Amino acid sequence: MMTFKKVELVSEIFVHLVPTENGIGVVLSPEKNNMYAEYKWSDIIDDLVEGYTVTVLKNKDVRIAKDGKDLLLSIANKLHEESVRLRTRVNDMEVVD
Repeated sequence: MMTFKKVELVSEIFVHLVPTENGIGVVLSPEKNNMYAEYKWSDIIDDLVEGYTVTVLKNKDVRIAKDGKDLLLSIANKLHEESVRLRTRVNDMEVVD
Protein backbone atom coordinates (compact mmCIF):
# COMPACT_ATOMS: atom_id res chain seq x y z
CA MET A 1 0.00 0.00 0.00
CA MET A 2 1.51 3.32 -1.09
CA THR A 3 1.56 6.12 1.46
CA PHE A 4 0.11 9.42 0.34
CA LYS A 5 -1.02 12.66 1.86
CA LYS A 6 -3.72 14.86 0.45
CA VAL A 7 -3.26 18.63 0.46
CA GLU A 8 -6.28 20.79 -0.29
CA LEU A 9 -5.64 24.10 -2.01
CA VAL A 10 -7.66 26.19 -4.43
CA SER A 11 -7.60 23.15 -6.71
CA GLU A 12 -7.11 19.59 -5.55
CA ILE A 13 -3.53 18.30 -5.46
CA PHE A 14 -2.32 14.95 -4.24
CA VAL A 15 1.18 14.69 -2.78
CA HIS A 16 2.83 11.28 -2.88
CA LEU A 17 6.07 10.73 -0.95
CA VAL A 18 7.99 7.75 -2.25
CA PRO A 19 11.26 6.52 -0.72
CA THR A 20 13.80 5.69 -3.44
CA GLU A 21 17.34 4.32 -3.40
CA ASN A 22 18.65 7.87 -3.80
CA GLY A 23 16.34 9.73 -1.44
CA ILE A 24 12.69 10.71 -1.33
CA GLY A 25 10.62 11.20 -4.44
CA VAL A 26 7.77 13.68 -4.34
CA VAL A 27 4.95 13.43 -6.85
CA LEU A 28 2.47 16.30 -7.10
CA SER A 29 -0.67 15.23 -8.91
CA PRO A 30 -2.77 18.20 -9.92
CA GLU A 31 -5.73 17.84 -12.23
CA LYS A 32 -3.68 17.60 -15.47
CA ASN A 33 0.12 17.11 -15.36
CA ASN A 34 2.03 15.24 -12.68
CA MET A 35 5.24 16.79 -11.36
CA TYR A 36 8.08 14.77 -9.84
CA ALA A 37 11.14 15.77 -7.85
CA GLU A 38 13.65 13.64 -5.99
CA TYR A 39 15.50 14.83 -2.91
CA LYS A 40 18.79 13.00 -2.24
CA TRP A 41 19.34 11.42 1.17
CA SER A 42 22.58 13.35 1.64
CA ASP A 43 20.83 16.67 0.94
CA ILE A 44 17.97 15.80 3.29
CA ILE A 45 20.40 14.93 6.10
CA ASP A 46 22.56 18.02 5.45
CA ASP A 47 19.50 20.30 5.50
CA LEU A 48 18.19 18.65 8.66
CA VAL A 49 21.49 19.08 10.50
CA GLU A 50 21.95 22.62 9.18
CA GLY A 51 18.54 23.55 10.55
CA TYR A 52 19.65 22.74 14.10
CA THR A 53 23.28 23.88 14.13
CA VAL A 54 25.07 27.20 14.36
CA THR A 55 28.44 28.03 12.82
CA VAL A 56 30.65 29.85 15.32
CA LEU A 57 33.46 32.02 13.90
CA LYS A 58 34.78 29.40 11.45
CA ASN A 59 33.09 27.09 8.97
CA LYS A 60 34.39 24.00 10.77
CA ASP A 61 33.33 25.18 14.22
CA VAL A 62 29.70 24.02 14.17
CA ARG A 63 27.71 23.72 17.38
CA ILE A 64 24.29 22.51 18.36
CA ALA A 65 21.92 23.08 21.28
CA LYS A 66 21.15 20.08 23.50
CA ASP A 67 17.49 20.03 22.43
CA GLY A 68 18.51 20.04 18.75
CA LYS A 69 21.06 17.29 19.29
CA ASP A 70 18.53 15.17 21.19
CA LEU A 71 15.97 15.63 18.42
CA LEU A 72 18.40 14.74 15.61
CA LEU A 73 19.59 11.64 17.49
CA SER A 74 15.96 10.65 18.09
CA ILE A 75 15.24 11.02 14.35
CA ALA A 76 18.36 8.99 13.51
CA ASN A 77 17.32 6.24 15.93
CA LYS A 78 13.80 6.11 14.49
CA LEU A 79 15.10 5.95 10.92
CA HIS A 80 17.43 3.10 11.95
CA GLU A 81 14.59 1.19 13.65
CA GLU A 82 12.36 1.55 10.60
CA SER A 83 15.15 0.50 8.21
CA VAL A 84 15.74 -2.65 10.29
CA ARG A 85 11.99 -3.33 10.25
CA LEU A 86 11.89 -2.91 6.45
CA ARG A 87 14.96 -5.12 5.94
CA THR A 88 13.51 -7.85 8.19
CA ARG A 89 10.12 -7.73 6.50
CA VAL A 90 11.62 -7.95 2.99
CA ASN A 91 14.13 -10.68 3.94
CA ASP A 92 11.25 -12.78 5.34
CA MET A 93 9.39 -12.69 2.00
CA GLU A 94 9.57 -15.52 -0.50
CA VAL A 95 10.98 -14.57 -3.90
CA VAL A 96 8.82 -15.39 -6.89
CA ASP A 97 10.78 -16.70 -9.89
